[in-house]
Formats: sequence, structure tokens, C-alpha cells
Amino acid sequence: MRAKPLLMGIILISVGLCLAVYGERTYAIEVPRREAEPLLGREYVVGQKEVVETRPLDPGTELLVRFKVSVYMEGGRGDVNLAIYDEEGYRRYSEGGQQARPLFERPRASELNASIPISKAGRYYLIFDNSHSPLKKVVELELFNVRVVPYKEERKGYELNYAGAALAIIGSVALAYGIVGKTTIPWA
Repeated sequence: MRAKPLLMGIILISVGLCLAVYGERTYAIEVPRREAEPLLGREYVVGQKEVVETRPLDPGTELLVRFKVSVYMEGGRGDVNLAIYDEEGYRRYSEGGQQARPLFERPRASELNASIPISKAGRYYLIFDNSHSPLKKVVELELFNVRVVPYKEERKGYELNYAGAALAIIGSVALAYGIVGKTTIPWA
């Protein structure tokens, strides 16, 4: 029996078992989560043009636009032209200026699911244009303001448990060597 390996084995097993049992740690990390705030959800009957105004939106958010188009009174699928403007672009558009550039444009869309990033604060205007068709269209529209909100999520770490189990195994080997180890060499 050897004293040093025996003592070292007992210490390693004790520390290893303590870490394996009590080594779990809990910590919090910030995780971004997308939250969608409903702005509008209704149907519009579009003859020639229909303008939908949002409430003021903050920069760094997204405007999520979903719609489906059908033909009024006849059912079936229809299509409309969509353009989205900020306040300045809409002012230019309503004055008839050619310099009005939409933030987003989709010609002859029958349905849409799009996300438009908001770069500056203010109201945004959706213009549904049906001037290409003599039939009225029904637009089922949903608008959401999507923002990324960080929140704290709790996680558990088991690294010390695994290290403790490895120490206990090494300690068991050292303990066995300390118990079985002979002080004489049999072939000498």
C-alpha cells in the first residue's frame, strides 16, 4: 500500500464527486425575440385607388404586410398594384411628382407576405392601385409592427459536472494504485 497515491485518490474522488453532484450552474443570456404588434386588420373595397395610412412607426422596426385580393361580388382571384411610401414620398406622390419613389412596390399582386424595414420615424402609406381593371377588388389586409426585443433566458451549464466525473474516475485509478501498489519489485 502506498500512502501518497492513496491520499491523492481519496482527494480526487471527493472533489470529483462534489463537482459531479453540485457543479450545475445557472446563468442568463440575452436572446433577441421578434414581437409583432397588430396595427390593422380589415377588408378594403378598391375601385381605382385606396390609400391606407399607418400610425407613426419607430425606426429599427419592420412593417409586416399581408394581404389577399379577390374580385368584388364575383369571387375568384384578383390582383392590384401595391406601393408603400414614407411621409415625404407620399407627399411627392400626392402632388403628382415624378420624383416619388416608393420604399416597396409590387405590381399586379394577388397575395403578399412582405416585411419592410423602417429606417426613419413617421407614418407610412400603402397605396392599392386597381386602375388597370374595371372590376372592383376586395383586399383583405393585415398590418403588423415587428420589433426585436431582447429578453433574458435562463440556461444551465453542466461543464463542472462532467469535469467532476472525470476527476472521480482519475481518483479511483489513483486510489486503486495506492491500495494495490507493492513496494517491492517481484522480478528483482
